[in-house]
Amino acid sequence: MPERFQVKMYSDGILINNTAKTIAPYLFEWYPGTPDGLNYIPQKKIEWWLTELEKIGYGAHIHTIGDMAVRESLNAIEAVRSKGSLNSYTLTHLEMVDQRDIPRFVKLDVTADFQLGGDLGEDQNHSWAYPYIGEKRAHKMLPMRPIFDTGANVTLSSDWDVNPLSPLASISNTVALKDRGMPDVFAAIDAYTIHAAEALGLVNITGSIEVGKSADFVWLNKDITKLSPQQIKQAKVLMTILEGQIVFQARE
Repeated sequence: MPERFQVKMYSDGILINNTAKTIAPYLFEWYPGTPDGLNYIPQKKIEWWLTELEKIGYGAHIHTIGDMAVRESLNAIEAVRSKGSLNSYTLTHLEMVDQRDIPRFVKLDVTADFQLGGDLGEDQNHSWAYPYIGEKRAHKMLPMRPIFDTGANVTLSSDWDVNPLSPLASISNTVALKDRGMPDVFAAIDAYTIHAAEALGLVNITGSIEVGKSADFVWLNKDITKLSPQQIKQAKVLMTILEGQIVFQARE
């Protein structure tokens, strides 16, 4: 599988500024005349960019937080897929996804990338979002398991420096979500490793420990596959190996 080059794009903004593009309106408006947020790049323009990027072999990594931003980005990807595009596309953040759009990730071969390292993952009810979109809509946020269960490629990432850089925080939080998060700690680890490598077209190089691949791994002080979510978060990195070379070693 060849490497997959992607350009970062922004479909919309963020919920706390009421700039994430939503299907239903916010409970109030920060900016008069934008009841359902706004587009940083509207659907037709995204489609134009994806078409132009296709010509030079690039896909896209698209910031999508509101459910309308997700839908419009999927629509744009569907348009270029219908013209034969085989490039790599990832939608990242995905705080809101309408139920009707969940099956489209696997259908369109789009990676779903989530960040659960900070408050977004620790507040399992997403109560911080109540003032903006209401309790009912907030409880449906971050639909990792529904997308995962369709067979789509699901990855986890940090969104540093908005969230903690350490993968252990996201792994801990997604396991704590139980039936709303990844099925188990092994699936969460895969989302940070082999699934991320698949999204980038790097499965022949990295993403798993196999003969012939780059020897990239960390040595932890505890086996996180046998720990509770809270204990996972407290695990310490003793050593980091990159391409077979020690690049970090904790002081004794």
